[in-house]
Amino acid sequence: MKKKSRGFTLVELLVAVAILAIIVSIAFALYNNFSKGAKETATVITKQNLVNAAQLYAKEFKTNPDFWYEEIINDVPTGNDFTCTTIKQLKNKGILQGKLIYADTEEEIADDTTIKITRDTNMVITSQIETDSAQCDKTPPVLTIDIEGNLINDWYTGEINYTITPEYGFSGISEFDYYIEIDSNKTTLDEVDEKYVYKGKIEDDISSSNIKICAWAMNGNDIESQRVCEQIKLDNTNVEKPNVVASDNITSNNWHKNTFTLNISGGGNPISGKYYQYRKDNDNNYTKVSNNKINIVESDHNKTIYVKTCSNINKCSEEVSYKALIDKVAPTITNVSKSTTSYVSSLTIKATIADSLSGIAKYKIDKNSTYVNSGWTSASGQKSLSINKSINSDGTYYIWVEDKAGNYTKSSININNIATLKTTTVTLNNNTTSNVSSNKNISGIKSLQSVTVNNGKVISSYLSGSKVYFSLGGGSATQIRETSTAYRNPTIYSATAKKKCSCPNGGTLNTNTNRCIGETHTYENEQIQPWSCVNNRWKGQEGFGVNDSNRDCNYYGCYGCQKSIENQKKFTYYDEKGNFVKSNCEPYVPNYNCISSEDNKWVVKTRTCYMDCIEPSYNASCGTQYSCRTGTLLNKYCYDCGSDTLVTSRMQCRYNKTVYRNIYNYTVTIKYYA
Repeated sequence: MKKKSRGFTLVELLVAVAILAIIVSIAFALYNNFSKGAKETATVITKQNLVNAAQLYAKEFKTNPDFWYEEIINDVPTGNDFTCTTIKQLKNKGILQGKLIYADTEEEIADDTTIKITRDTNMVITSQIETDSAQCDKTPPVLTIDIEGNLINDWYTGEINYTITPEYGFSGISEFDYYIEIDSNKTTLDEVDEKYVYKGKIEDDISSSNIKICAWAMNGNDIESQRVCEQIKLDNTNVEKPNVVASDNITSNNWHKNTFTLNISGGGNPISGKYYQYRKDNDNNYTKVSNNKINIVESDHNKTIYVKTCSNINKCSEEVSYKALIDKVAPTITNVSKSTTSYVSSLTIKATIADSLSGIAKYKIDKNSTYVNSGWTSASGQKSLSINKSINSDGTYYIWVEDKAGNYTKSSININNIATLKTTTVTLNNNTTSNVSSNKNISGIKSLQSVTVNNGKVISSYLSGSKVYFSLGGGSATQIRETSTAYRNPTIYSATAKKKCSCPNGGTLNTNTNRCIGETHTYENEQIQPWSCVNNRWKGQEGFGVNDSNRDCNYYGCYGCQKSIENQKKFTYYDEKGNFVKSNCEPYVPNYNCISSEDNKWVVKTRTCYMDCIEPSYNASCGTQYSCRTGTLLNKYCYDCGSDTLVTSRMQCRYNKTVYRNIYNYTVTIKYYA
C-alpha cells in the first residue's frame, strides 16, 4: 500500500509569508536610500547647470555697461556689478530648453526663477540661484499712456498729443515695444524724446473712430509688463450744410396754401454721428430736430427757419435758411359784368380780382367749369387787378383766379346776346321827293345794329317784329332828260278827186281800153319714163318718135297748169264765151342728149315739162280817186301832221316832247344781328 503525501499546514504557510516580508522590507530600505542620494546629486547638477547657463548668458554682455547694475544691497563691495536673469530669459536666448525639474523634490523649476550674476572688479563672473527677491528686480514695468486733446462726449477733435511713460525698478528696461493702430493699420513707434519716454501726436487731418495706442515693456530681468492700450475715438470730419426740402416741394420764400413739413437730410457723415438743430428768425436758441422733420404751422408765416448740421462733438455746419410763407385764404372775384346787354357780334366780360396776402399769380376767363392747368394769364403778385376778355359766342363763362399760394376761386356769368352781324341792302330809285319812308322784312333778325344811306341821311329807323322801318331825307337829286308824248291838231283840207282805173287782180292796165291784161304764169311738171338712146337719140319706151324736142307734153303740162291755177288762183282756161282755150298753154321740152353714141340700155329718165299759161284779159275797175298833197287821206279830207304822226283814234297829231325832272335814288344799308 502506497503512503499518501501531505501538504503545508497553515502554520507553515504563515511562517513562510512572514519571512518573505522581512526580506522585501530590508531590500526596499536599501534601494530607497540609494535612490534618494542619486536624486539629490541630480538636483545639485541641475542647479549648477542653471548657474553655468546664467554665466554663459552674462559673458555675451560683459562689456555692456547697460547690462550691469551697481550693487547697492547687502554690503556688496562698491564697484562690483550684478545683473539678474530668469529661466525664461535663458530659454528665450536658446541656452536652456525644455522642462526643468529638481530630481529630489520632483518640483518643476519655474520660468521666473531668478539667477543673480555678479562681476567683481577683476571682471570675474559668478552666479547663483537667488532666493531673496530683494536681490533682483522682479517687478514688471508699469506703463502709462497720457492723452492730451479736445475731448467732447467721449470723442476727440483736432490734434491729439500723447505720452507713453514706463515706471520700472533698478533693473531698468530691457525691451520697450509701442505702436499706434489706426483703423487696424499698425505702425510701430521707434523714436523717443528721452530715454524710455515716447511722445507723439495724431495730426488733425486724421479722422477715425478706431485709433489704438499700445505699449509693452520688459525690465532688466526680463519681467514683462502688461500690454497697455488706450482706445481713442477721433472725429475731424467736416460737417456739411443740410438739405432742407418742403413736403410739398415749394422752395424758400414761396407761398404755401397749407401748413407743411420741412424734411431735413444730408449734412455729410461725421464719424461721431450727427443731428440737426434749428431756430426761427432772430431767436438764438436752437431746438434739436426730431425725426429729421420740422413742422411749419400757420403762426410761422413770414418767419425764416435756420437749420444746421452738428456732429456729436458739437462741430456744426453753416446755417441753411428757409423763408416760410403761408396763405390759406382764396382770392376774391367781384364786379363780374358784360360790356353790353344788346345783341352784338362780340362783347367784353369784365371782373375785379383781388388777393390781400400772397397776391394774384394768374387768372383766366373761359368755358371750363373745372380747374384746367392751361390758358392762364400770368400776374405779378398784384393785390387787386381789373381783367377783361372779348368773346364772340354765347354760353356760360367762368372767371378763374389763383393766388401765389395755389388757392383759387371761380365765378361765372351767362352770355346769351351774341349774334352774327349781317348786312342787307334796300334800293329805292326814281323817287320824286327827297323824303322817303320804307321798311324791310328780315327773317331771323334779333337786333338792329345800324341803318345808313348813300344819299342824304336816315331821319329815323327802328325794328318792329321782323321789319326794319326807316325814313330818309335830304340828299342830292339827279336831273333826268326824258321824252314825253304830246298831241296837237292836224292841218285839215279837202282831198283832190279824179277818175282812177285799176286791176285789182294784178293784171296790167291798158289805159286806152281800161282793160286788164292777164298775167303770164310759168308752171312746170315732171314726167318719168324709161328711155334708150339709139343713134344718139332718145327713144321712148312707147316708141313715140325719135326727136324728143318735138314731143308734146300738152296733156301733162296743161293739166298741171290747170291744176295749179285751180289750186292757187282759181283761174280757168276758158275764154269769155266759155270755150276752153287750149292754145293758151304752150308746152316746151328741153332736148336731152345721149351720153354716148350708142346706148341700148334702158334707163329711167325724168323730164320736166314747162308750161306758160296766160290769164285772159278783163275789164279794169274804175272809180273816183282822192289824193292829198301831204298828210293822210280820210273821208275825202287830208289830215296833215307834218313830220308828226296822225293818231286816227283821236284825230290828232302825236309828237315827242323833251322834259327834265329831278329824281332821288337811295341805297339803304341795314346791318343787323341774327
